[in-house]
Amino acid sequence: MPLQISAGVGKDSPVDGATGVSRATHLNATVEGEVIKGTYGNSLIGVHDIELRRHRATAPASSAPDINGLWTLPFESPKGEHAWRFIVRQHRSEVSAAILRVDGDTGVLTGVFKDGSFVLSHFDDGRPLQVTIVPRADGELDVTLRGPHAPNQILTAIRPSEARAKGLPSPSVFAGHTTMKNPGEPLRFSFPDLSGNLVSNTDPRFKDKVLVVNITGSWCPNCHDEAPFLAEMHRRYHPLGLEIVAIDFEDEEQLRNPTRLRAFIQHYGIARVERRCSMPVAATIHTTRVSPGPGPGYPRRAVAANAEPPARRALPKDSPSSAK
Repeated sequence: MPLQISAGVGKDSPVDGATGVSRATHLNATVEGEVIKGTYGNSLIGVHDIELRRHRATAPASSAPDINGLWTLPFESPKGEHAWRFIVRQHRSEVSAAILRVDGDTGVLTGVFKDGSFVLSHFDDGRPLQVTIVPRADGELDVTLRGPHAPNQILTAIRPSEARAKGLPSPSVFAGHTTMKNPGEPLRFSFPDLSGNLVSNTDPRFKDKVLVVNITGSWCPNCHDEAPFLAEMHRRYHPLGLEIVAIDFEDEEQLRNPTRLRAFIQHYGIARVERRCSMPVAATIHTTRVSPGPGPGYPRRAVAANAEPPARRALPKDSPSSAK
């Protein structure tokens, strides 16, 4: 029984933007009894052989070691980092976690404790990852990363206080990784949108307003994570004078035909948050990305360009600041 599936956006067939983070990601497989075998991948993560079996839920352990809280993961990345933040939330034997880097995160990893280890995973077509955590007698954790960007990497997680006591470097500060060349100068931009209309920081619609400039990309998983929050922020605070502009970085294929970008805009309601106000997306720009570890490189998530505060307006009814 042959099975052929395309996930994300192929070269010739656009799909729903809900999974549109891919770079022409494809799953080509056949069903053999209870097993699906084939290949999965794209030009970013490569094409890999896969073997899928039906998931059968098993009861988690009744108790588990306590690994809840913040950890430091020493790691020398190509982007100059010496450590990552590892955040764990635990409820009995169930755990959710994420690894935070200067350029993004792994997405939420979820799993349970069983047979002496926590096994967590996250799946989307841009950053699939499995993480196995084994608590050690000395209080540290053996953390094994398995994924297309992290083939069997084994790291050691240490509590931040212990890492400092050992003289280990702390995780990099997000805000200091990407900065303005001259902090005293405003952020200036001028790019065409998808309709060919020029969008510039000097446009009259931005005068005397707070302007947030979002550096984004439809291929970027973290950009998909943040898009709903930006759309909601714009919907809620636009009546108070907030404006948001997204400057989009894309690959050559999307420059020729921005199918995935259009799906991204439509799916998250970015282009038209409300009938009376729009959140523009500026030009697609080609960029080269460097993989920092267990995940693709992402654009910086947000840069704020501050204008003079707008005149005070009536707060929208659903604004949290309107409560007395």
